[in-house]
Amino acid sequence: MNPDTPCRDETVRSAQQEMQYTTTESSVTGAEHNVSIPCQLRFTEPPNQDTERFHDALSEAGYTPLDANPTRDKNSDTVYYDGEIASETHWNRIRVVVFRGNMVRVFPLDDYVPTVDELRDLFTAICTGFNAPVTHDPIDHSN
Repeated sequence: MNPDTPCRDETVRSAQQEMQYTTTESSVTGAEHNVSIPCQLRFTEPPNQDTERFHDALSEAGYTPLDANPTRDKNSDTVYYDGEIASETHWNRIRVVVFRGNMVRVFPLDDYVPTVDELRDLFTAICTGFNAPVTHDPIDHSN
């Protein structure tokens, strides 16, 4: 993969449309609260995790990693990343989770959904940091 190749526009737009918040009622307290709905991506080639490379790409894209230890399984060759990042422009947070295998989920936080341009920069950083392109793979909410 050429890390200088940005993510495809249709991937970014469709993923941004998937990200949202929904109001749900607590079964215990009855209080309503917002729950973030993530977008889901899949690597289209085998990823190669390099946390430092990913954090450098995030910095170039205007994001700051907030977790000191976003890689949870140090003894595995399997890609696994779970960390919050913040925009250096407005400091709203986003959670990036790369599951074992090829699935990536990006969660909006702080009642904020990133813009298409912000997601394009973030997805390009993900592609660079994991040395693999991504495509949008919508979550099946029918269950």
